[in-house]
Amino acid sequence: MKKITTLLTAIIGMALMNQVSATHVTVEVPTAGQLSSLVQDANCDSITISGNLDGNDFWFIREQMPNLVYLNTSKVTVPGNRLPESGLYSKKTLQKIILPDNLETIGSNAFAYCSNLKDITFPKTLATIEYHTFYQCGLSEVTLPDKLKDIGDAAFYECYNLKKVNFPEKLVSIGNSAFRQCNLSEVAFPDSLKTIGSNAFRYCQQLQKVTFPEKLETIGTHAFNDCFRLHTATLKGKTAPVISDNTFNYTKVFYVPEGAAQTYKEATNWSNLVIIDGNTPKKITVTLTTAGTLGEEILKQVDYVKQVNELVINGPLNSDDFYQIQQQATNLISIDLTKATIESLPENFFYERAALLDIKLPATLKSIGRYAFYRCHGLTQITIPEGVTIVGDYAFNECISLKEIELPTTLTDIKNSAFQNCWSLASIQIPDNVTTISQSSFYHCTSLIQVKFPAKLQSISNSAFQECSALTKINLPKGLLTIGSNAFYQCSALEEISFPSTLSSLGSNAFYRCTNLTEITLPASLTYCYRPFYECHNIKKVTCLASVPPTLENNYDILYGVDKSSAELAVPFWSVNSYKLAPGWDAFPTINPLDYETDLINVPGELVIAADIRFKNNPTVSVFDNGRLTVRGTDALSMKKYTQSHTLSGYDDNNWSYRNPIYTNLLSESGAMRADSVIYKLNLKREYWQFITLPFDVNRADMQVNNDALFVIRYYDGKARADGETSNWKDVPANGTLQAGTGYIIQANKQTQLTLKAINNDNKNLLFSGNALKRTLDEYASEFAHNASWNFIGNPYPCFYDIYYMDYTSPITIWDTRNQTYTAVSTEDDNYILSPMQAFFIQKPVETKEISFSAEGRQLDTAVRQRTTTRSAVSPDRTVFNFTLEDGTYTDRTRVVINPEASMDYEMSHDAAKFMSDDKDVPQLFTLDATGRYYAINERPLGNGIVSVGIYAGKAGTYTLSLADATVTADEVVLTDKQTGSETRLDLDSYTFTAEAGFCTDCFELRLTTRTITGIEEAQDTNAAQVTAGAGQILISAQPGDEVRVCNVTGQVVERRILTQSSTSLPVAPGFYIVTIGKETFKIMVIK
Repeated sequence: MKKITTLLTAIIGMALMNQVSATHVTVEVPTAGQLSSLVQDANCDSITISGNLDGNDFWFIREQMPNLVYLNTSKVTVPGNRLPESGLYSKKTLQKIILPDNLETIGSNAFAYCSNLKDITFPKTLATIEYHTFYQCGLSEVTLPDKLKDIGDAAFYECYNLKKVNFPEKLVSIGNSAFRQCNLSEVAFPDSLKTIGSNAFRYCQQLQKVTFPEKLETIGTHAFNDCFRLHTATLKGKTAPVISDNTFNYTKVFYVPEGAAQTYKEATNWSNLVIIDGNTPKKITVTLTTAGTLGEEILKQVDYVKQVNELVINGPLNSDDFYQIQQQATNLISIDLTKATIESLPENFFYERAALLDIKLPATLKSIGRYAFYRCHGLTQITIPEGVTIVGDYAFNECISLKEIELPTTLTDIKNSAFQNCWSLASIQIPDNVTTISQSSFYHCTSLIQVKFPAKLQSISNSAFQECSALTKINLPKGLLTIGSNAFYQCSALEEISFPSTLSSLGSNAFYRCTNLTEITLPASLTYCYRPFYECHNIKKVTCLASVPPTLENNYDILYGVDKSSAELAVPFWSVNSYKLAPGWDAFPTINPLDYETDLINVPGELVIAADIRFKNNPTVSVFDNGRLTVRGTDALSMKKYTQSHTLSGYDDNNWSYRNPIYTNLLSESGAMRADSVIYKLNLKREYWQFITLPFDVNRADMQVNNDALFVIRYYDGKARADGETSNWKDVPANGTLQAGTGYIIQANKQTQLTLKAINNDNKNLLFSGNALKRTLDEYASEFAHNASWNFIGNPYPCFYDIYYMDYTSPITIWDTRNQTYTAVSTEDDNYILSPMQAFFIQKPVETKEISFSAEGRQLDTAVRQRTTTRSAVSPDRTVFNFTLEDGTYTDRTRVVINPEASMDYEMSHDAAKFMSDDKDVPQLFTLDATGRYYAINERPLGNGIVSVGIYAGKAGTYTLSLADATVTADEVVLTDKQTGSETRLDLDSYTFTAEAGFCTDCFELRLTTRTITGIEEAQDTNAAQVTAGAGQILISAQPGDEVRVCNVTGQVVERRILTQSSTSLPVAPGFYIVTIGKETFKIMVIK
């Protein structure tokens, strides 16, 4: 008879269904297989069934009742009293079931994958649970019926929530993998149990306590493998159960009945385990007065060292004692070294001592060696004493049970992988004196929830916290500079990151797949990223406070691998356009301005402040690294403080490698730009003279270094040179003032940063000027023209400067830091760009009172630009020869210019006297006139074509003299070695020779010839090359395969190619050009 009753859920106790009300159905099934015809509401969520059911009925429940949560079958009879195989397989809605009262067997897979099944009532008649019955069910606690004898293979396999099982008193066997990967913490077996199958409790990683019954006969292979928290176990039987060599891998300590220890030790596969007779481990205390006597003292109390389980040691220890601890005391479960005298715990000291459950370290300890506690699986807590400064590589690696560790305040160094794979470590407080968290230090610490970072932290190295999957929040301290690659890789629970205002670099994949992050704010200090948030798919907003878009390695955007269609990038309002134009950052479809004012603007790269952007709160602006700041517009821009930093060239203290300079630049269009305070910071290399000038005045007494470096600063006394004195460099007095625009040399005895603060006077804001700047030149009369009126001045602008725009045509002399020598360059013959702050020598011509630097010459890099201003034409009849002398380390240069309009005498307007290097090891090259004057640039008529050449060899050795380059009107260049009589065509080859140390002013002479170029007015035959000028281009007609070279008037090659067709055009700027085709040379003037 069919009965269908609808009741409220509360009446039948269905609160577990998480619904306000539910539909309950009661059905009686007289004949098995008829359930489907009797259930009128298959969508009900609760059903009580009585009568007879078979496999078809269970199929109907499984497949046709989609909302079923509660199932009561207590009054049901099933064929053979066996619940059918796969009866309710993967019934994911089912939460509670009451099984038939007369059920004896539950078939294989009957409840497999019932992931929400949390409550099951077993009948008293149940005797057997078959294979895979409850695989991956949601059960948290199970009470098994009294008559149950056999639990089948994999019966509760991967029931991840199963924390407790009450075993019946008549249970005989537990099948293979029966409780594998369950969440059990404690297991009490009944006395009736005889067999535990292979893998039965494998990967039960919360299991900490097991008592094996007296009648147990067999524990299968891998039965308790990977139960890494199960450090000890108790056995009631006096006879050892049969085990394999891998039944246990982390469990090493076993308590057995008193008197049974020897039996166990003699049983197969038990001998390598620590067997403790009875409930009390063997404990002894020894006090040593002499190191090396530990073994003797132990043997006074026991027959063998290996009999000791707990050891307390007082007194000094040495390597002999270490041997006893490591190799003889193999059954230790506890060691107390608190009063032992050890300063350094040796490498590998407790290596793989998995049975050690408690270790107390010496109060005298200073360092912990590599692998010292490696794989001490039983160690759950340890205190490292005050005084320890170093924890070595892999020191606690794979201490997988270590929950607590107290680090001393004296600790400064945590080495690579020191705490890697400490799976149980929940929190760590890293002492404040640690500046670097080394590579993989806390890699795969999967329980780590809280990290207290040290106050002095500067860097987090690669993979330091990789796969710390429980970490939810990190608050990084101010002072942190870099986060390395993979540092927080797959910290999947991480929800919040607080970056400090000092952070500059985020390494590759630093936060890869931190999928709980939804929003991040990057600090203003950030300068470099390498796809740090790769595949962080839930980040929807990125705020970057950096004024300059941080450099993106390979232009990978910071959310690489993430759909950014709905992501927003918010940046400072003055930088929006910079981000929109920056490769990688332009991957964000939405870039919005932040409506806020900042106190600090960092400029480590290129930043353009648009004409319509100005700040209200007078920020501090800092330009450093490769910073290039351009300020557009003429409106006033006021700052509280302006700092510009430069790194000058030289050798590093640490690696002795030569470093090129790194300059910052400021280019301002605003004549109203100013700052309350102006500061330059110079990063100096050790023992290298730097030639500098400043755009403002500085008190010598106010100059400061950031360490204990000593430095000296000198000026050049042009009058002393004019008067014939030999010591022309003079120290700036301690109370002296460095004048804006004047050149100085400076050197420190070690690497340091020098801070120079501008005096608050009219010159303070000169560096912000967008106008031409002038420098008055001093005149010093001298008996000799080459010693007269030398001025040491410099680039007045805080950016690179093209000397073409100086209203000065005579040579200037610069210092070549790399080669430690002086080099003369010419505004006529050289495309030379002055560096910011670069000082140089000029010789004041008689008619010149001042030198003017046009603002057009300012630029942000060293690239030679197309000149916008035309200067007076340089005579096309000049021929320039540049020569070099090399010794394998240094190179010096000299120049000869053949000019029919020049004089054989020294002329300030054309010639440059040779400045000799103060470094006596550096070779020097120069030419001489008839009076013996040394020239760096010797401009003269050709005359007989003979030019005397002098050298200085810093030491005996091999030297090479070469023609570096020459203008196209140069012809043969013959060098004669007057000592050997040999001649070398330098226009074809270089000349290598040996020389003793010292000067040689009569060793070499040059014989120079020039050639006349063909004018465009000359007639040419039909087969000859033809060159004509067009508007802004050169038109060439020649044979395919001919080589074409085009030079400007200074000799710089602007185009070089092999012709592929008979006619071609070359676009060029207006000006004078020399074109060489094969052996023919043409001069031509191109106009607009």
